Amino acid sequence: MFNISKKMGYLLMIIITMFTSINVTLATTTGTVTVDDYLNVRNSINGSSIAKLTNGTEVTITDLNAGSNSICNTWYKVTYDNNSIGYACGDYIVLLKGYAACFENDDPVNIWKDTNKSGKVTSVTCDKEMTVLDKDISKNSKCSNNWYKVKYGSKTGYACSTYVYTTKPVETTNTYNRPWTTPKKAIIGGAEFIVENYISKGQHTSYLKKFNVNPKSAYKTYNHQYMANLAAPSSEAKSSYKSYSANNLLKLPLHFVIPTYNNMPPTTTLPGSSTDTTGQTNISDSTFEQELNRQGFDETYKKKLRLLHKKYPNWTFENMKTGLNFVSAVNAEQSVSSISGNNRYYYVSSNGNYVETENGWYLANTATVSYYLDPRNFLNEQGILMFESLKYSSNYTENVVQSVINGTFMSGNSSKDNQSYAKIFVEAGKNKDISPIYLASLARQESGVNGSIATSGNRFTYKNITYEGLYNFFNIGAYSTEESPIKAGLVWASGGSECVIVGNNCNSSNSNNNSDNSNSSNSTSNNNSNTNSSNNSNSNNSNSTTNNTQAPTNKGTNYYINQLGVRNNSGYINGISIGTDANTIMNKLKSTKKVSIIDINGKGLTSKDKLGTGSIITVTDSDNKTKYGYTVVIYGDVNGDGGITSSDYIMIKNYIMGKTKLSNVKLKGADTNKTGNVNSADYIMVKNYIMGRTNINQS
Repeated sequence: MFNISKKMGYLLMIIITMFTSINVTLATTTGTVTVDDYLNVRNSINGSSIAKLTNGTEVTITDLNAGSNSICNTWYKVTYDNNSIGYACGDYIVLLKGYAACFENDDPVNIWKDTNKSGKVTSVTCDKEMTVLDKDISKNSKCSNNWYKVKYGSKTGYACSTYVYTTKPVETTNTYNRPWTTPKKAIIGGAEFIVENYISKGQHTSYLKKFNVNPKSAYKTYNHQYMANLAAPSSEAKSSYKSYSANNLLKLPLHFVIPTYNNMPPTTTLPGSSTDTTGQTNISDSTFEQELNRQGFDETYKKKLRLLHKKYPNWTFENMKTGLNFVSAVNAEQSVSSISGNNRYYYVSSNGNYVETENGWYLANTATVSYYLDPRNFLNEQGILMFESLKYSSNYTENVVQSVINGTFMSGNSSKDNQSYAKIFVEAGKNKDISPIYLASLARQESGVNGSIATSGNRFTYKNITYEGLYNFFNIGAYSTEESPIKAGLVWASGGSECVIVGNNCNSSNSNNNSDNSNSSNSTSNNNSNTNSSNNSNSNNSNSTTNNTQAPTNKGTNYYINQLGVRNNSGYINGISIGTDANTIMNKLKSTKKVSIIDINGKGLTSKDKLGTGSIITVTDSDNKTKYGYTVVIYGDVNGDGGITSSDYIMIKNYIMGKTKLSNVKLKGADTNKTGNVNSADYIMVKNYIMGRTNINQS
């Protein structure tokens, strides 16, 4: 009996060992069908079709490797429609996505070899996307919630679901309490934008917001940079220094994150200036020196840091090893760096001209970019603050912030909010976990001492639409590629609201109807009146009589193009924002009585339905006969549903691979970079948009 039991035990052990070594693909996860028309579900991988699933249908997957044949590389066993079971091609099912949770100290989410954490496979940084292969693995002492089996890149392992969320972070374009119709809304909303899009993503110093060289950033190196102004970090540091110095804050235990590069030159010099040779060569604190050596700072950094440490011994310095070649970094940054005020700093093109990036700003030359990119040039009492963490601190009181904005248009109260600007900045900093000194310095940097149109709320016209009552203290959305960056930023601050467009009375008490007399001609023009405002009351009746006897005057197609605020591009119109609904279009065309809108499939849209690629807007002119049709293109929206999702990504990819064809209007929507060709660059742009890494410009 003993021998038999022993043999059975050995056999059982072998069976268990074999079973555990097999790559078992049975799982429980979910997926979303992404097809142009429909996806067949079969009774077996070689069997007949038993159901057709439309795009967007969610299925439960219980086997991720149910077989392979000439029809499909990988079949999934799926459950759909109230527990019906079948087999569907996995090539057309996008598995459940997981996103690494963000932590205050930006620790990555670890993926382990097993649920006992016997070995780490890899780590996933804040908000990065992974695929959830199994979401129903039991919890244990190592994870208080269920474990997930996940795949990140080519690595597969297990992550505690506590640190993985399966709902994609909300897109930044539909939040921040827009429209920003008061200074306070703009400051608090702008603070939230900066935190969510930069600070929490690894661009947590003023330097990194301009020069995205953090190897752990959520964004690709050199991309997603907040400002084009090459000197902005040093200007912000100077403003902050004045406040810190005036309020004795320099004695605080400040922490600085300082980037280092490979193959740096001995020095870099601003054109027309002398080389900075200051520094301390002798070692006066051996413990501090050991810490600098441990972190790998070279002598060109250490001689600057020794001086700072001597005066401020409680400051700490962190070496951010970028791993980047300095010359390569300079070349990359030059294309996105502008400078103003001194032509010795300007890049000279082959024809001998400066390259103007926007009015008064020019592309910087190599020496200037090198100087501002080189952290060593700012390792002094003033410049060092560009490397300080931008988190909130209770040391940043209203009095401290007030010292930053004294002598500017923000030195007193915001009349719109009945509150001091200093108090608003502190409130924004505390609520959004960002330094109010930084916010005040940034507003001063972006808007100037006397303010600008972005801080006045004054009326302005951009792309044939007149707006009023908008604020944008940080010039968010003011892309340099726009016709007028500052006005484009204000339009961004509108959040798509129709109520800030002059002439659109969204509220009976709307102050837009009480504009001063100097703007009355603009108001009349926007209402399409052909008579002076002073004669309106006397001419209405006669006009009514005349209209009964004379043929009406048609407005023409260009009139409606201008009303929509779009561009006519070879029979297609673009410039309509993602998510625009039919009601918004109807309001823009309310001066005409007959407007119809259908989607790409010919179905009429209701007021809340979104316009997408292939939607057709038909307007009947004043004669009640002449009609104008406008076919909509939303770049990135290929299937015409008004959104940009994985379905669009797959359609572009399949087109490039020759698996499917696209109609002319779908090709227009697929050409996201507007080159006239649809290629891999387009589907990469769509993928990056879906992952929140970039925006797709619709203009």
